[in-house]
Amino acid sequence: MKKPVDINALARKATKGRVKLLHAMPYLGCMVYVLEFDKEIFTYHAIINNQMYFSFIEGQLPVGKKRFTTEQIKNYVGLALASAHATIETVLGKNKKSEQALGETIIKAGEAAFGDGKAVN
Repeated sequence: MKKPVDINALARKATKGRVKLLHAMPYLGCMVYVLEFDKEIFTYHAIINNQMYFSFIEGQLPVGKKRFTTEQIKNYVGLALASAHATIETVLGKNKKSEQALGETIIKAGEAAFGDGKAVN
């Protein structure tokens, strides 16, 4: 019997070095994935009621650097997760915090990611 083609291996080969899974974990029964694209774009993908919600954050590499530090990557993951958690809570109607408190949580995560609290557009 012929062994089936490993589709995951083909995907890894085609995207090697361009897409990296940084985090995968459930939150309130919904899967959340945080990915890094081309070393500068961080996205979250949340599966809520069989629908996918996502957003991205474009990081700005410091001048002369080719890669973010581990600490900077952790901060971007934290920002993406805060956004994903807020999205899930809103869609499921389980907001335990006010919208202002959720916004403050996301802003704090942004300050950690960007260092000075100023988002880069």
